[in-house]
Amino acid sequence: MIKYIPLIFPFLLIIPDVVNFVASGFVIRTSSPAISKDQWDCWTKQGLTDALIRVYHPKGYVDAAGVANLVAWQELDEISGNQVGYSPCLANCQNNLTMVPDQINALVDELKKNGIDFDVLQILIEIDPSQPWSENKTANQQILLSAINTIANMDWNYDYQVNIISSNTSWSKIFGASFTKPSTLYSGMVNLYWIYWNGKPGLEEWTSFGGWTIPAVHEYAGNINNSPCTDAIYAIGKL
Repeated sequence: MIKYIPLIFPFLLIIPDVVNFVASGFVIRTSSPAISKDQWDCWTKQGLTDALIRVYHPKGYVDAAGVANLVAWQELDEISGNQVGYSPCLANCQNNLTMVPDQINALVDELKKNGIDFDVLQILIEIDPSQPWSENKTANQQILLSAINTIANMDWNYDYQVNIISSNTSWSKIFGASFTKPSTLYSGMVNLYWIYWNGKPGLEEWTSFGGWTIPAVHEYAGNINNSPCTDAIYAIGKL
């Protein structure tokens, strides 16, 4: 059964050429660019409390660089959890794993092999509109539901939560505007990480979709490549 862990996602806006940071908690979303323990430590001194790191690539493999970033991240004393990004492979998967449960099992096995701390784990399913989703919205819905149920029903013996990363546009295009089932699953414990890069941290432009009346996170800035600690590209959001 799924266990509820509140999302710890207070964020800070970071845009190119802006390097003054407020000392408050925030999260960065990243994937492959290498981030060392010292760089993570630099980020925590800027107020970072959580990192969302994509570990499963949509081309169908566990991203070794993402795993290394996660290992370096959990070596810090200040962290409060591991946020893992899973982007489903939909076609031509490099590891030949075409079924969502097999992909998630491969992801979890790799995390275990690398000693990732599973005491508090959150897996976020990334809805990537650049991937070859079917024109059949019902088929796409089944892929997402399979991912949610696989994560939620694994007997991992630790606390975890499954969440979804998507924009309103991607949701409507891929699943259909009327598709709301994920928001109702597991007593409403499947949260939404809303992508809408408008440069504003608030929810003034939020419009309900997918059955969620409010997002857990608003990611409001992306393609960021200038920061005090690294040159990697991040996306930043705010609760």
